[in-house]
Amino acid sequence: MKPEVCDFIVVGSGLSGTTASCLLAKFADVLQVSKTPPTGSNSWAAQGGVAAALKDSDSPQLHAADTLAAGAGLCDVQHVQRLTQRAPQLMAWLTAIGAGFDSDEQGRVRLGLEGAHSQPRIWHAGGDATGRHILQAVDAAAAAQPRLARWTDMEVTGLLLAGQRVVGIFGKRGNQPSAVYARRAVILATGGIGQLYPYTSNPTGATGSGIALAYLAGARVQNMEFVQFHPTVLAAPGNPRFLISEAVRGAGAKLFDEQGRHLMADFPRQDLEPRDLVARQIHRHLLAGGRVYLDARGIPDFAERFPTISARLATLGIHPEQDLIPVAPAAHFFMGGVAADLSGRTSLDGLFVLGEAACTGVHGANRLASNSLLECLLMGHEVAAFWQAEGNRANPRTHKTHTDASNVPDADRVVEIQPDDESTLQSIHETLWQAGGIVRDPDRMRAGLDELASLATKDKPSPGAIVASLILQAALMREESRGAHFRTDVPQPVPAWDDQIIVWLRQDGVDVGSVVSLAAVGRPDQFAVHTG
Repeated sequence: MKPEVCDFIVVGSGLSGTTASCLLAKFADVLQVSKTPPTGSNSWAAQGGVAAALKDSDSPQLHAADTLAAGAGLCDVQHVQRLTQRAPQLMAWLTAIGAGFDSDEQGRVRLGLEGAHSQPRIWHAGGDATGRHILQAVDAAAAAQPRLARWTDMEVTGLLLAGQRVVGIFGKRGNQPSAVYARRAVILATGGIGQLYPYTSNPTGATGSGIALAYLAGARVQNMEFVQFHPTVLAAPGNPRFLISEAVRGAGAKLFDEQGRHLMADFPRQDLEPRDLVARQIHRHLLAGGRVYLDARGIPDFAERFPTISARLATLGIHPEQDLIPVAPAAHFFMGGVAADLSGRTSLDGLFVLGEAACTGVHGANRLASNSLLECLLMGHEVAAFWQAEGNRANPRTHKTHTDASNVPDADRVVEIQPDDESTLQSIHETLWQAGGIVRDPDRMRAGLDELASLATKDKPSPGAIVASLILQAALMREESRGAHFRTDVPQPVPAWDDQIIVWLRQDGVDVGSVVSLAAVGRPDQFAVHTG
């Protein structure tokens, strides 16, 4: 098996990975690998839009304030400000490469409103098919780059290390083993962890494997207790469950119980409260044996505004103009992940992590709606800017082909995982839903950790069990409720936990958690200084 060699390896075909691949390939040799084409990514399935301040009544500062409020005191303020300041420029870039956004009769972008936003600032494309439209545009721009090679049939199961530096990846293409070396960096953009839960809006690849690999290789992870559950997912058989976008509630839909009572009537923002609050309200009612429905009958142009949702519901005989939509919460977005700055730098030399697999502090304890695609775009641009600046500081290398192995140290260690089979995932599903779901209590979390420990006897580590165990350990350690993390024994935030996050490192096979201040996490020396 002769290894391939390139400047950058990007693992993942979603928005962050494809944006990074497109921009890095303007000045370097890039290989983008994934198990599936972009159509299999979470980004492709994203119904919600992209948040960016455009109206005169809005501003990046207001957008930042809403993001910080949703994050419940655990956001990295500087990163949030960078995200919201850059948002209009990123939307301009998307428009320039061919992404068309929904507009009114005067040609102005039609801005939507979603939960916890104080202003309409959500850009949509194709109604409720924003992710697909954006990713198609970025994918087309990437395909035009001659220095980008793409494999959509490789499952990455290992990282190659030389000393403490990540130098490549290992996995299978079809049934054949494959190794690839990177001269400059390996960039993981592998998505979230929703498939570790029995009910999720995420596609099948969202099992946390990239987070587990980075962690086993020595990278820090953080905020692992914060899992966001989307409150309105179609309550019908199947996994992933079909998402009913928050934009539907932004357009005026309301939540009712089986007796016709408005579920969110007693809350200031009613149906547009932050997702964690709405999800818990629905969850409590379902646990009591009730049903919850979304009433969108007051939206006259539903099929035009939400064509994807309308078509899917029609296959089940549900017509939102006249029928109620049964909904329930499901795992949706992971605020935790590999500790990284906005360029994706991690604590491990040679390794960058982007998108949902990363934890930049932008989302804090609870993600504000429609900030995730924005973060993917920003990180893709920031990682390219970082490496372009690195190249300008040093003498840029002469052009090298993908088979030139010079300047790449030989790996002396391989960190591997065993992809979880259906039986293992089923065990993790049951454990996490009971112990690490929407509402948590200490006894169940401890019992869940005991159940996950039995999966550690496999020859190679189970990535799902590693991530699930970190979620429960962090949830036990954080003795308060904050954002998406809710404990029955401590149902309110505790001031002692203000500005405190939990960081994890694997040391001699043991998970070691440390409580650190946000100020300490944000120091430049917390991330490795990567040189090509």
